[in-house]
Amino acid sequence: MGLANGTHHEVSVAASSQPTACDDDSAANKTHSHTGCLNCIACVAPPLVPMVQAFSAQVPTMPMYGPHETLPEVVLDIVGSTERLLSVGDEEWRKLLDQHDEIARSAVEKYKGRIVKNTGDGLLVIFDGPVRSLMCAQELIAALKAIGLPIRAGVHIGEVVNRGGDITGIAVNIASRVMDIAAEGEVLVTRTLKDLTGGSEMQFESAGTHTLKGLSDPYDLYRPLTL
Repeated sequence: MGLANGTHHEVSVAASSQPTACDDDSAANKTHSHTGCLNCIACVAPPLVPMVQAFSAQVPTMPMYGPHETLPEVVLDIVGSTERLLSVGDEEWRKLLDQHDEIARSAVEKYKGRIVKNTGDGLLVIFDGPVRSLMCAQELIAALKAIGLPIRAGVHIGEVVNRGGDITGIAVNIASRVMDIAAEGEVLVTRTLKDLTGGSEMQFESAGTHTLKGLSDPYDLYRPLTL
């Protein structure tokens, strides 16, 4: 396959599969056209670029989490939101919610979480670790109280199923039911999540045993103490 004047490569099946600098790109030979060459980066890479770009454009973006993940879920709720809306009016309530959303976004980002859903007067957030989820919940309670928005939070850890940008699963329901029991300004967590914080400086006190709505088994709940 070589040219008569020897200015092109002879390609062998046994040749290295890794492209190298072209032999004909040496200082002694600057006339190599690279036409049909399969041995050098200059010859092999350029034709592949449009092919790779076309292929990449068809590959969907991977989600942040897999289809099934065991993650801490935090459900937060503005306490007395309807009464507050009626007392301040639509425009002032919109401004408060804008502040709520910005504070929540900043705190969740700080603790490496992801806001899955904003219900208008509440949030569903997931994290990659139980301690981070609790620290974020505590920080949000203090920060939102400062602007006159009291909240409460329920935290659990369990398997969730990703559905696009949303998540489902019994674990999400448990976190929501735990939040229903929490008082204003309170974070409540399940024993499952508490037991996974071992080794951290997080401490807890018992909040009693409760039957959660729609669930048959009683749950031991705990209140994290402020760090």
